[in-house]
Amino acid sequence: MSATGYSQKRIQVNFTDIPLDRFMDYLESNTGYRFFYNNDEIDIRRRISVKMQNATVKEVMTQVGRQLNLHVTERGKQVIVLTGAPLPVIAATTAPREDSMRLRGRVFDTKEPPTPLPGVNVLIKGTSRGMVTDVDGYFDIRVSPGQTLLFSYTGFKPYEYTVNAQRENLTVSLEENVSGLNEVVVTGFSQQKVKHLASSVGTVNLSNFQNKPITQLSQALQGGVTGISVSQGSGLPGGDAAAIKIRGVGTFLSAEPLVLVDGVPFDMNKLDPNTVESITVLKDAAAASIYGARAGNGVILITTKRGKPGKVDVQYNVYTGFQSSPTSPISWTPQHICAC
Repeated sequence: MSATGYSQKRIQVNFTDIPLDRFMDYLESNTGYRFFYNNDEIDIRRRISVKMQNATVKEVMTQVGRQLNLHVTERGKQVIVLTGAPLPVIAATTAPREDSMRLRGRVFDTKEPPTPLPGVNVLIKGTSRGMVTDVDGYFDIRVSPGQTLLFSYTGFKPYEYTVNAQRENLTVSLEENVSGLNEVVVTGFSQQKVKHLASSVGTVNLSNFQNKPITQLSQALQGGVTGISVSQGSGLPGGDAAAIKIRGVGTFLSAEPLVLVDGVPFDMNKLDPNTVESITVLKDAAAASIYGARAGNGVILITTKRGKPGKVDVQYNVYTGFQSSPTSPISWTPQHICAC
């Protein structure tokens, strides 16, 4: 599984008393290599000193491994795995049985679309035999029917699979461990505690505009969140969009807030209200600071609905209406002019 072509790149390093994590960051940014390790097994704050010329990344990391008593393994293309100690020699009791089979597969996450996971530990439960997935998430291991494979990866829940003799190809999806997400709120690209944002973040209740004849999404914000002023200056069909102000006017230029639909600036009135999954309003400078000067009047974050596997949901809503004038102007004809 070693990538000989990538290992030929030569580098020069000269560092003294540098933390291991900073050294690996330097190598990743200058060589394209990626490093995988277990935080519970390796202390990346330990300091190292290394000076080498015309050496490959594998040779450099091997010297680092001798200083810190680590085992360095190159997997796939430009992937190096660090473990706390070399894997023990496979004894006769843990050798593959005569009825062993070759099991190949790939490991993904559960997002849409799925992304391959490199560096996933694949271990035969109860033995010391195992391997690590390559940069594209592939693994290839010899197992016996009835044995259990344990898949583990930092930030994901472990997964166990019992080997079936009739299945030689396997696709595994690891679920993220999101046990702590209930305690934070995502604002843009960062996360902050709820208690710090209680007065600056508001969520629009979707029942505020569902099953109502709303033609423009901006109309749905009226009465949905405190601190928002929504005014509709016209009832003209197609021109009945509302003007929105969050806590008044915050800049000397346009008073309109920044609207992001799935992370992209977009006109909310060009969006079908039935496709909206959630609307979050960031009302003060602290919550909207990540978006810069464009967020001086607040930020409206809109998330649209997405398809979910294994579930079909079809909705059809129709609204009709008409407008008429109470009086009609007189249509002047030549006969009227002659009569005058």
